[in-house]
Amino acid sequence: MIDRALDAIGSEFAPRSLPIHILPDKPLLQFSDAVFGSLEKAAKIALQEPGELRVLSGPVKPISSLLSDTSLNNYARGPSDFVTIIYRYIGHLLRDLPVENVYVSEHAIESVRQNLQSRYGTLIAEVAEADRRPVTEAKDFERQAELCAALACEIDMARPIRRFDIVQSPDTSSQPAMESPNRLCAAIVGLALAIASKRPAAVTMKTSDVLESGRLVVQARLPEFTAAMDSRVPVQSLTGEFLRVLPYLP
Repeated sequence: MIDRALDAIGSEFAPRSLPIHILPDKPLLQFSDAVFGSLEKAAKIALQEPGELRVLSGPVKPISSLLSDTSLNNYARGPSDFVTIIYRYIGHLLRDLPVENVYVSEHAIESVRQNLQSRYGTLIAEVAEADRRPVTEAKDFERQAELCAALACEIDMARPIRRFDIVQSPDTSSQPAMESPNRLCAAIVGLALAIASKRPAAVTMKTSDVLESGRLVVQARLPEFTAAMDSRVPVQSLTGEFLRVLPYLP
């Protein structure tokens, strides 16, 4: 209900506009926004799970593990894992920003999983098969990067960050996140998963550290990443950007 109401409230704005600072001057929309905002805050407090710290302190799951056949077809387990993990990654990336009333749509993240399954099923199977082999070849590494880029592009299109309110003027370092939060988080999550997929056995860093490493790289090369995601072939272009930086990352 919250997710669909926010879609309706924001329908008079451009499809990618965010954050929503000023609502249309309609009493019903103003009232609905206040009610759903209060419900969201209460739900987060009541349903806060202790597993969040475990997800962020443990290693990042390789893309093949996150999108394995079991994860894609077993609704009782896999999809909920996928949604929970991506949801917490995005929440972590937004945590230090000067914002409040943050709403990240789990429904949108589930649509990312479904789109990956329908559009990239063959690639998912190839990456999973490659990861089962004792030696990873160069072409296997490229497929892993491509799947991570596809994930990033799907997150960007799904716009899971549906709402936040700025509480103070952002500093220079956080300005890109305030202007394009979905795109920035999508690129960071995709790159972090590519780092984990590059050498699964060697990834001993905490998830929060890998996400921070991805954040620094994406912020430093934001114009290149943005151009890639705006190109006519965003997945291929973003794959190229990932492959340029991955040899220099842990």
